[in-house]
Amino acid sequence: MKLSDREIWQGQDKYLLVMPWNPDHLQPASVDLTLGNEFISNGAKFALTEGYQLAPREFVLGTTVESLSVPPHMVGEVKGRSTWARRGLVVESAGYIDPGFVGTITLELYNFSDRTLYLPLGERICQVAYTLLTSPAMRPYGSEGLGSHYFGQDGVTPAHDGKD
Repeated sequence: MKLSDREIWQGQDKYLLVMPWNPDHLQPASVDLTLGNEFISNGAKFALTEGYQLAPREFVLGTTVESLSVPPHMVGEVKGRSTWARRGLVVESAGYIDPGFVGTITLELYNFSDRTLYLPLGERICQVAYTLLTSPAMRPYGSEGLGSHYFGQDGVTPAHDGKD
């Protein structure tokens, strides 16, 4: 069962699902997340004080300002916002957030259009929707032995190299 705005609001009070919380970002069945200032391009990590100029056919990793906390009885899904999709931006390709995840969200940003897209910092770039599980996860993300490489990530995080 997907959570409505009412259930997300109640969940925010109980579980602190999104921090910092901005009630103006609550949608009917999701919460808008904003673009942070850290990026990774061609393996180089950098921070900006203004927005990012994403060239046509360019791929970069970005991050959300917000940190998420997904309780063991929920999953989250990050999706791009339709306004950005209509401009040619794909915001994620790995948008599933496991029960137990805590941290910021690393976004996979790709410009499918033929023009440069300016991505302002702090812009509502994506949204997270929550789904209730039939029961809490037995081994939530971050549990011992799972190899939860991105648990607790803070800022943009590159792909795990698989060497551990």
